[in-house]
Amino acid sequence: MSRQPRQLKDADLSNQIERLLYKNPNTRFNALQVSRKINCANPHGAIIRVLHKLVTDKKVSRLSEDRYQWLQQADTQRKKKARSEDKTLYTGIVDMTRSGAAYIIHSESVEDIYVNAKT
Repeated sequence: MSRQPRQLKDADLSNQIERLLYKNPNTRFNALQVSRKINCANPHGAIIRVLHKLVTDKKVSRLSEDRYQWLQQADTQRKKKARSEDKTLYTGIVDMTRSGAAYIIHSESVEDIYVNAKT
């Protein structure tokens, strides 16, 4: 049984819509589909207003009269920022655990660097 739709504030509504479109970058949604997916009871006009705001912020592209999709350029800019931060190279001794995770013991830092088993 699904939950009752709830009324969201504009900031929460914007975050929910942005999250929905980011997680489904190849799917096109109209305002009614967005409303149902995020389970909100906000008026149709409020959802369209938030979608237009995301279009002007260049996070979402407007494909047709009432179809919206996550803008791929915004996604690639996020990835570029993440990659530039990952360019720090650490050298040290690797200490493996049974679970597959590891710690890099770096002589210049106080704390060890944790490496997840899945990366």
